[in-house]
Amino acid sequence: MKTRHVFLVIVAVFCALTCRPIMAQDTKEIEKQLNTEPKKKQSATFDGKCDASDAGAKKCGELSIDKCSFDYNITVNEFKKEFSLQNDPKLMITDENRPEHMSDQALMKLNRQYYEFKEYGIWVFFDMEGRFKSFTFNKPYSGEIGGIRIGDSLDTIKKIKGAPQKNDSGSIIYNSAGGVFYNYETIRGQVSRIFSNRGD
Repeated sequence: MKTRHVFLVIVAVFCALTCRPIMAQDTKEIEKQLNTEPKKKQSATFDGKCDASDAGAKKCGELSIDKCSFDYNITVNEFKKEFSLQNDPKLMITDENRPEHMSDQALMKLNRQYYEFKEYGIWVFFDMEGRFKSFTFNKPYSGEIGGIRIGDSLDTIKKIKGAPQKNDSGSIIYNSAGGVFYNYETIRGQVSRIFSNRGD
């Protein structure tokens, strides 16, 4: 029971950071992934396309992205150096919100380091060992993620990417040949948020 309570607290913290409505099936899927043994590192790149009008080509605080091509094996230190970041990443779980009964081992497994660039709708997450885990994109980000932009319709998604690997209510998921997953969250038939993560 305590373990289940701790897990739900972690899910709530993540939801608060990204403003994503977490459903019951989400927690089951997350729990399933957490209990899966880590797979071999994937080698893939983020294939967003940016131009001068896109957030990826603008100055984002101290983050300067002049192209949308990221190695999914990048570490937090490499990311910090590549984009000349002076600040350290934030922590999802801190001393202030850490559940009372969470062990140090569970903390290392569940916690995430992250950089947030709210003005441009970009979140970048790493595990506690510094390995990249996922991107989250919200408005006003306007680049392409796997060929899809925020605001695209369901018909546009299916026309560009074909049949999805998973199609839940409000969530359409594809995986690429390189082991990268794209999760297009939709509201009223349009993409409202995009998640992109490694397959491990």
